[in-house]
Amino acid sequence: MGRDQWVALLVSYVGLVAVWSALGFALKGPLDHTVVGRLDRHVAVWFASHRTPAFNSYTVWGSDLAATMIKIIATAVIALVLFLIWRSWIEPLLLALSLALEAAAFITVTWLVSRPRPDVQRLEGSPVNSSFPSGHTAAAAAYTAVAVIVFRHTQRRSARVVAIVVTGSIPFVVGLSRMYRGMHYLTDVLAGMVLGLVSVFLTAVILRPRPPDEGPLLDDSEELDDSAARSLP
Repeated sequence: MGRDQWVALLVSYVGLVAVWSALGFALKGPLDHTVVGRLDRHVAVWFASHRTPAFNSYTVWGSDLAATMIKIIATAVIALVLFLIWRSWIEPLLLALSLALEAAAFITVTWLVSRPRPDVQRLEGSPVNSSFPSGHTAAAAAYTAVAVIVFRHTQRRSARVVAIVVTGSIPFVVGLSRMYRGMHYLTDVLAGMVLGLVSVFLTAVILRPRPPDEGPLLDDSEELDDSAARSLP
């Protein structure tokens, strides 16, 4: 990676923090007294009032799909598989940087906004006592980088469909599990999902393959001037 790409990632990070912080403060402030805030609270209460022992257990697995240790292990394994398949570092780098960009933006935004979690009984604890955005959902959505990689390397419809279904379903499972367990509002989950997807998009654009640098081309007048100079004694 060149310096321009690192600068682009830094600019992307600043932009994500600015946009998502503004949204978080809006949800925490003026939007909290509108239909958006009422819908958030209604959904949180609805999930809390429809809990069952079975779903209490199922959602542990759904939430843990994007737990920190699981993410580290899954990223390492997937990155290794991508490298072994295509023998290139650009694929593992796309996945790792998408997750890193998402995580950096999430950590900053959640610290700045500090939105309280839903006022319902929570089925698990968290060292981060802030609700916006959902970091679990954002991380799950960032794994759609795998689908981007598959689309770049194969035209096979079956492979593309599998990549979309698998990487696209995980954020929904994680997001629903986090809401069910009382950890996030609906808007937290939606904002986290979009944050992960945008992080993948930005990283893919920054790391997109570029044509080789052929160097500057001389126009006809420059070539004539150069020939005349060589002909002088």
